[in-house]
Amino acid sequence: MTTTLIKMINKAEYKLIDISLVEYIPTEYPSEFVEYCKNNDLTPPSISTGNGKALSVMLKYKSNYWNRQTCDAFVAKFDIKTKDSIQLFNKHNQWGIQTNSGTERGKLYIVYPYCLSNKHKMRKDFKFNGTETGAFFNSFLFKAGSLTV
Repeated sequence: MTTTLIKMINKAEYKLIDISLVEYIPTEYPSEFVEYCKNNDLTPPSISTGNGKALSVMLKYKSNYWNRQTCDAFVAKFDIKTKDSIQLFNKHNQWGIQTNSGTERGKLYIVYPYCLSNKHKMRKDFKFNGTETGAFFNSFLFKAGSLTV
């Protein structure tokens, strides 16, 4: 039996990324991340998109955080077209991977070891029946757990 130890990164251990150290954008996500996504039914953005490129460097430099200035420098350095560079880095919790979104203003990073975001957990079993009332009711059922109708 193989045991893998994963070192948790403490919030205080994250350091601001030095853009000069980013020499290239990875063309594949790390295998550990790909496996985590498969096991948790997550679909990350295509690595060829702006969001995918941002995610790939966040994963490569997982003990670093990004801010507005480093996001701007990254898109400028790699000529990535976007109206707002920070949007490429701060939306990943919406599709399922946990980020520090909402916990530390001005710092953007992927939580490691990987874990699911609350948005993903909330949306996972949500079923929309086409009406506002149905959306509310289904959401209520999901949050309430088991409710007999």
